[in-house]
Amino acid sequence: MADHLPRRRIILSNLPLEPSGSATQTEPAVEVLTEQLQTEEMFGGLLRRTPVGTVSAVPTNFDGSGLPKIEAAPGSGVVFPGGLNVYFLDLAPGCTTPMHRTPSVDYVVVNEGTPTLVTPKTAFSVENDKGAWNEVVETTLRPGDVAVQRGAMHVWANRSDTWVRMLGVIVDAKPSQIEAIYCAIRKVLAGDKEFTISRYLLSKGSSKDSTVLTTTSSGTLRLLLCMDF
Repeated sequence: MADHLPRRRIILSNLPLEPSGSATQTEPAVEVLTEQLQTEEMFGGLLRRTPVGTVSAVPTNFDGSGLPKIEAAPGSGVVFPGGLNVYFLDLAPGCTTPMHRTPSVDYVVVNEGTPTLVTPKTAFSVENDKGAWNEVVETTLRPGDVAVQRGAMHVWANRSDTWVRMLGVIVDAKPSQIEAIYCAIRKVLAGDKEFTISRYLLSKGSSKDSTVLTTTSSGTLRLLLCMDF
């Protein structure tokens, strides 16, 4: 069962070359360390997350030896800003996560069990800070399958009678400019006379272009793109 699989990592590091060593021995010895990983229980133990490692930036470096520290990702513990977050995710039988998404590209590998991925089938509205969707698509994954999630709304569910184990590699991503445009359109339709997306994008780290949405005297929506803002 997945909940009984070992939670450990094996770290391989290059050891420093001895100054007094032979001139022909140019490759270092390799240090091999084993570390038991710590598991976080969520939703009353129905979901267990086991951090494996974090990378603060890419490219990273492999200097040093010993046990590398696993830094905690902020907020919900999923996305490590500017880098990568790797963890095991175990789902108990009957576990269903809330519908959610994160500003990241996620590569989720199924190690054991048959999880179900639930996603909205059509566009939906948000009411009282909650999504209101009528239809969903359910996709059952099997060991060896990989889910690639690109900032999409989704639910993880375990509808089997055995535990599910997955390995997630979470890559921080830039904000969606398409969503910014949709947000601006909604603001204009809601009555704003002019909303400049460029300032929104700049606040999120983008400065490639400026998009201005305005309404004409007749109420017609007009979109202006100003490149190289």
